[in-house]
Amino acid sequence: MNLRHSPKPNKPLRQLLVVLLFGILFFSLAFFTVPIHAQTTGLVTCGLQHGTGTETAFCTICDLIVLIQNIMNKAMYIFAAPIAAFMLGYGGFLMVWAGVKGGDSAMYGKGKTVMTNSLIGIVIIFSSWLLIDTLMKGLGAYQYAASANFGPWNQIECQAPAISLPKHMGCNGDTCEMVDGSGSAVCSGPKNCGPNATHSKCDFPNQKCAEVPGQGTDDCTSDAQCIGHKTCVVEKCQNVPGPGADTCANDDICLHGIIPPSESNKEIAERLGATVDFDKNADCNGKSAYTNINELQNGQPLSVCHAGCSIDKKPCTQTNITADSNMLADLDRMANKEGLTYRVTSIATGDHTDNSDHYKGKGVDIKAIGNTTYVQLEASVKQDSNVRFTQCEDRSGANIPCSSSPQNITHFHISYK
Repeated sequence: MNLRHSPKPNKPLRQLLVVLLFGILFFSLAFFTVPIHAQTTGLVTCGLQHGTGTETAFCTICDLIVLIQNIMNKAMYIFAAPIAAFMLGYGGFLMVWAGVKGGDSAMYGKGKTVMTNSLIGIVIIFSSWLLIDTLMKGLGAYQYAASANFGPWNQIECQAPAISLPKHMGCNGDTCEMVDGSGSAVCSGPKNCGPNATHSKCDFPNQKCAEVPGQGTDDCTSDAQCIGHKTCVVEKCQNVPGPGADTCANDDICLHGIIPPSESNKEIAERLGATVDFDKNADCNGKSAYTNINELQNGQPLSVCHAGCSIDKKPCTQTNITADSNMLADLDRMANKEGLTYRVTSIATGDHTDNSDHYKGKGVDIKAIGNTTYVQLEASVKQDSNVRFTQCEDRSGANIPCSSSPQNITHFHISYK
């Protein structure tokens, strides 16, 4: 039928068609936009507002899938659906209005094209939605599904592995319990928390375990833990909290580096091996200062060389000799308390004079390195009853002043009684 020559509809019919058209458009928009009101959450639904008390769980693979779903849903309901409804309504309006205007074929064709393209667009959008959702299920749903039921075609039930966070004992109001975060315990019981919190602490010099105000962990549970003992604190013999044997009797022991009874040569040697450089250049029979410190660390006697250091005459052999404890203590104190940098070039090995203190475990040679001077090394040795003598030596072994040019000094020697 040729619309151009069709009879013009009467006015009541035209009004009825216009009302019908806008009614279809209104109900189409209402139908497609109802889901918008259900989408009240944001695109990202995890890990929000951290520290406010309203945060959600940490983000997981499931939240990534939910994010993609939210993007799809909002794109569908907020943009695609209203636009599709509008374009369908607009195409229908053009087709109806063409008849109202007396059969305008061009307008009729335009309206038909708009509706056809809108329908094709709707099919493409929903097909894409279905394709993406299927891919999402393949990527995540089957691996993390909470059950065999994956929900409607555009929904996925996802359950990610639980995230384990570090915890420590801390105050939560008046309660001492495990709280989030890494760190040492700040309480050990209910009494340590809240505005009236107290904790146990050693009261010195009364040597009593007393309750003191404030939050904190308990340092003691009985008076027996507060008896205390004497030990060296910054070259002073002082009483310190806690049970234990006394390691000093007077300040002189701490001042001159005498090893406390509780610390062995092995323990001092282990610390020296980590803080001091020991010469690895072998003397006779492959032995060196590095060999000696390793022997001390293992609780073994020292390998001792002899004058001339000749393998065919008197090679280095392991004996029942060990290092003088005062000597090790001095080396430890100089490296730590004095802050000096030096290299130990000889303990019981090397070519020395007959009957040398080295061969008795009572002599040591050290070389100044870095910014340390031989004058500083000489001043750092405590001249007490344990030290027999000290001297700087040149290449011939002769005694020279420690203030001499460093190029002329080979080492600083210390002998002990």
